[in-house]
Amino acid sequence: AEKECRLVLQGQPQDLSFRPGKSTLIPYTKYPLDLGDEYFVERVIVGPGPQPSLAVRSVKMLFESLGHPSVEVIKSNISYRPV
Repeated sequence: AEKECRLVLQGQPQDLSFRPGKSTLIPYTKYPLDLGDEYFVERVIVGPGPQPSLAVRSVKMLFESLGHPSVEVIKSNISYRPV
């Protein structure tokens, strides 16, 4: 069972950034992940994608850079099917 957390920000962000998507630009805003040890994630399951090992390594590196090397990062068992 999935246990997702999503952050919803209301209004127009002041620090809007953009990244390339498959067919258009994707607007986003940066938000700090570190909410303190009490609320920090214990495990991340990386969804299916074209390069799962690279995705897992990247997420591990993110948590290490935030000072949380003990966060478990694993690859999803669901197979990747490109559209």
